[in-house]
Amino acid sequence: MPAIAPWSGHAEPERPLFVLLVRRHIGGRSAIHVIPDHQAARRGRQITCLPCRAAAEETVMPPKMPNLTILPAEPDDLPEVHRMLIALAVHLGDVATITPAGLAQATLEDPQARLIVACLADSPARHPVGYALLMRRQNLVTGKESYVIEQLYVQPPFRRAGIGRALMAGARDLVRAEGRAGLVIGAPPANAGAAALCRAMGLTELPPAGPSFAVALAS
Repeated sequence: MPAIAPWSGHAEPERPLFVLLVRRHIGGRSAIHVIPDHQAARRGRQITCLPCRAAAEETVMPPKMPNLTILPAEPDDLPEVHRMLIALAVHLGDVATITPAGLAQATLEDPQARLIVACLADSPARHPVGYALLMRRQNLVTGKESYVIEQLYVQPPFRRAGIGRALMAGARDLVRAEGRAGLVIGAPPANAGAAALCRAMGLTELPPAGPSFAVALAS
């Protein structure tokens, strides 16, 4: 796996995992157009971004859901994605050391990686306001391949507006289109809001995988 996540250098803490069961897709789409759910916003549902490594921030009233387009990332999207990744690392008390070139290699050039971005549909220029990074994993017992959402981030001004859910829908559509076995997202222990949101969405919580340990590489 590319060293892209801000946890690099030490083992990740155990976190609850949630799975989205997917079926094989018949006929695919290259993009998802999300229509604003004003009724949901008026009801005040918790529709903040689903951050696998970002905070679920508290606000009094969620902003109105914008018109969005979820698209596969392109090279021109990477500078903004890189800035969001740096912000994600800062939030977690870490430092992102990956370079823009390294990010391109770890995402767009890695056949195991899928990077999707959320863009405002009515913006005159393509400008990502959120992203999701998926990595493909193969079960060496069953031979089936699934995706793990390693990172999901939405810029602060656009949180609690359904963009995270839209990115989740885009990730699920991608997995279905490729005919993979499943999709999983994790929530770090320090981010109780992320786990609460996964439960609120009705995702199936998986049993803990057990503690992880770092193996020292220095002799």
